[in-house]
Amino acid sequence: GERAVWLNNRACASLAAGHDPHAALALVDEASELRPDVPAVQHTRAMALLAVGRVDDAIAVLDGMRSAGELPARLEAERCRDLARAWTQKGETAYADDYRLRADALAR
Repeated sequence: GERAVWLNNRACASLAAGHDPHAALALVDEASELRPDVPAVQHTRAMALLAVGRVDDAIAVLDGMRSAGELPARLEAERCRDLARAWTQKGETAYADDYRLRADALAR
């Protein structure tokens, strides 16, 4: 468990710093193999997938984050913002707008 957290944190930091998203994806893929049940790890994986241009895969991961049930409001808001970003990249503005509205409602 601790290794998964460490790998996930490294991937998050790498993505936030604008470093190689492929390296971040490799880190978070390893974390995900260790702890596929942790929504925060899946969220980082989706962010890395978006960063490398694998938009459909990112959407699938973001959608799957809720498979174990409801997420904490903050993580759900982030998930919705990221889904808005992904759907925008696909040119689907209606989906993107819907997720933006959901994120805004959760942030209140």
